[in-house]
Amino acid sequence: MVMRRGHCTAARDTILRMGTPLIVAIVPAAGRSARMGTAKQLLPVGGRPMLLGVLDALRGAGGVEAVVLVTHSQLRDQIGELPPDVRVAINDDPGSAMIDSVRVGLDAAGPCDGYLVCPADAAGISPDDVRRCAEAFGESPDHIIVAGHGGRRGHPMIFPHALTDVVRSRECDAGLNALARNRPELVRVIPCGASALANVNTPEDYDHLGAHA
Repeated sequence: MVMRRGHCTAARDTILRMGTPLIVAIVPAAGRSARMGTAKQLLPVGGRPMLLGVLDALRGAGGVEAVVLVTHSQLRDQIGELPPDVRVAINDDPGSAMIDSVRVGLDAAGPCDGYLVCPADAAGISPDDVRRCAEAFGESPDHIIVAGHGGRRGHPMIFPHALTDVVRSRECDAGLNALARNRPELVRVIPCGASALANVNTPEDYDHLGAHA
């Protein structure tokens, strides 16, 4: 099911009346996993496909109103049934980059107060870390919230709706990280667990993840 703009707009009006920013999570999962050699989104982590573990963390965190999964048609067929509160947007361009899937997710989500971006290979991300970042955005809804660990930045990132035009612009064509890199005065780094740094691109990355799970 593709997310309709009206869903987020109506929810946004309700949440704003309650004084809590509305956050929609976007999960880019349209990559072809060329370096992995198989669909990494479906690799088991903690007994669950990696992608489903990420969705579980986002849905169970609190503070996230809705989740938009951006994937390609073939992987969507392989995933099978999804929870009813996870909406799907399709990006079937094999030459696209993660930023393109983020932009597809923005189109599907519609106008909200903040967009949380967490890639499908953020293996082991915890609901507690997502909650910390969502709470930080509630405190500073005009800031860019980034999870961090040990002096490094990771996932998720939350940015305000006011910056969506920048995300769609050439400034971010090389990746979403440019948004925070070019606006250090707006960035709040939130201390999170080591899983905030997980990034599974190769078999070696996956082996390392298993060794330190």
